[in-house]
Amino acid sequence: STTSSIKNTGYFMQKESSDRKEKPKIALPSGDAYAVLVVGGTSSEVFPTPKRPWRDLGQQASFLVNMGRVYQALAKCMSEDHIICIALLQETLSWLEECVKVGHPPCPEDKTEECRKYYRIGTKERLEWKRQQYKDMLSNVKEACKPILQRNGGCAHYDGKQVTPETIINVMTGVAPEGASSPTTLEESGSKQAPPVVPQKGVKSVFLWTNTHGGHHAVSVGVEERKKEGEGQGEMKPKAIDPGELICDVCGKAHLPDTQLKREMSHDHSSLKTREWFMLMPYRTPNTALYDCISTAGHVMDYKAPNHLSSPLQRFYWQHIFSVMHKSQKMEPGRAIICLYQFCTAGGHLKWMENSAMETFHRTQCWPVVSSFQRS
Repeated sequence: STTSSIKNTGYFMQKESSDRKEKPKIALPSGDAYAVLVVGGTSSEVFPTPKRPWRDLGQQASFLVNMGRVYQALAKCMSEDHIICIALLQETLSWLEECVKVGHPPCPEDKTEECRKYYRIGTKERLEWKRQQYKDMLSNVKEACKPILQRNGGCAHYDGKQVTPETIINVMTGVAPEGASSPTTLEESGSKQAPPVVPQKGVKSVFLWTNTHGGHHAVSVGVEERKKEGEGQGEMKPKAIDPGELICDVCGKAHLPDTQLKREMSHDHSSLKTREWFMLMPYRTPNTALYDCISTAGHVMDYKAPNHLSSPLQRFYWQHIFSVMHKSQKMEPGRAIICLYQFCTAGGHLKWMENSAMETFHRTQCWPVVSSFQRS
């Protein structure tokens, strides 16, 4: 039965769909078990920004250690050939090695003093302390991800610029992405084997684990001028949908204008009709067609826009995971999918599991899907 475990985090009320009504029993197909491990990130980590003109992949280290530990745990109970990793593993290791050399993130030569000031490196002792910190991070990532590095030529199955929302969709639905080969795997190691995907047939279950940053924004219905005083005043911004008398999932009340600011706990209106939930990937996908089902009015949808700008093209929305599960059930009815989300606002990705329209039109209550989340 479809089960959603949603805790009251300020955005999501506690629900148990499995107890709400009886669900039909479905026999799992015969076949193999697969796992897809995803480490995301933000564009401001992998690209310089106006306020920090160098890259900073420090957050990636802890995410990758988590991935390595999950991989090692899974390897005890399933074939390692069936564990697929999508992460900036090689890219982060290279960055950490550079940090160890200089004691801070690599930066343009004329920005060295600015960089040291940014990280409060004012003495030799502080510089050595930072250098040791990066050494420890490098060692921890290598140790945790040792099995992955050994089996895949020093990188994840999908590394670098392949770490996009589209790659997750393709891997989960058995479609080999274009140029589907990690640069290290093919060019440096000489291997001719393309990275794996979850087969379209012969799979009884898929475990999807994600560790990244998450967020949400209002459903946008157009653009409007930014009126608030300060930076950006007069610029155009997304125009949020008016929830009107629609009931909020959190407080069970309508967010009418005269009551919006009189709540004991201030929060945005929460429902699939008023907000879009997503998890972040570091690189954009050029395939804008993936976002036809998502409200993107007023957001940066130009693939060639400055890289540090946040864009829906680097976001994996709840509609995407729903699409993946829908395709999986069409390809192989009864395939079990278990999702463990580790990113902020992940509960938004579970809301569709309680949606009556989804149950009516797609019979989602019959899907053998389990989704849960743990806030990072």
